[in-house]
Amino acid sequence: MKSLRGLVAVFAFATAASGQELTWQDLVRRPELRPTQCSMRQGLEFQSGMKVVAGQKVNILELEAGEIVLSTPDGRIVFAAQPDDTDVLAVANAEYAKLTPAQRELTHASLLQRPELWPWKLTVLETFDLGAGRRINKGDSVYLMAAVNGELVVTPSQFDMHFELPPEDTDILAQARQYVDSKDGAPGRLVQELDGKLIDAATGQPAPFQAGAVPRYYVVYHAARWCPYTQKFTPSLLELYEQMKPQHPEFEVIYVPAEKSAAELQQYAKEVGFPWPAVAFHKKRESAVLGWTLGRSSLPELGVYDRYGNMVIDPSQVDRDTALQQLAALWKQPSAGEK
Repeated sequence: MKSLRGLVAVFAFATAASGQELTWQDLVRRPELRPTQCSMRQGLEFQSGMKVVAGQKVNILELEAGEIVLSTPDGRIVFAAQPDDTDVLAVANAEYAKLTPAQRELTHASLLQRPELWPWKLTVLETFDLGAGRRINKGDSVYLMAAVNGELVVTPSQFDMHFELPPEDTDILAQARQYVDSKDGAPGRLVQELDGKLIDAATGQPAPFQAGAVPRYYVVYHAARWCPYTQKFTPSLLELYEQMKPQHPEFEVIYVPAEKSAAELQQYAKEVGFPWPAVAFHKKRESAVLGWTLGRSSLPELGVYDRYGNMVIDPSQVDRDTALQQLAALWKQPSAGEK
């Protein structure tokens, strides 16, 4: 009974700790728990004659051990204040109370190790100068490609470049909190990226996945009719697909065309009798997740991703025949690469 009482005591302590209110030190130590805005409790007047008044909303820029750096919403005044001059702690605790234990534990650093929680599209929270007259403005959307050395690799909506952003300068954490308590995680970056881009290659008509039938694994086949190696390899992939697909619907082949025109894609699809969907010819450049890895080896490329965009079989690391052998083995044991 003594050990049971000890377990009860530990559980009670853990429950109480999880329900504790945040302190100022918590906000300094864990930036992800800080609110973006608070209100002034005290009015302040500056030497310039400008002032902020009690009750005024202000933006939170930085928190340090004994002060908070703030700005007015229009950005005209940037100033430091004492924590007690604001209601920042009350606002933070009100938001903290709405979070589940798993949401409270999630940090930017831990999120970088959990791609199953990553969204495809992010909102930028700061304005960045990219050089050469380019800039990303606060509120713009970017697409998440990868995480490298503690930063997010993203691409703008034009899909014409990529650059790195600190995760805290995006809304990735706010979005991930929506999925952290779900056993399935986020919808999947690759699923979101392919939404609205898949067609019947022979007809050009939209061919979306049916509700409830979204694959877990995507066999990405990057190829072209004009390529003699494609002409030789496609029958082998088609034969394996026809053998394995009926027993393994959790896999799907996605054809990414490298043809020179949409007409050539349709011609090849009709010649071969494609049973799989293709990325629409005019939308293949709008694929950040796939674009991150495609084109690193010669055609045809055969790679396998999970729905979160994780590479299961990397076409840059193995030749196409080896990739096909690995696919056959994976297809027979579909849980092998599952998160």
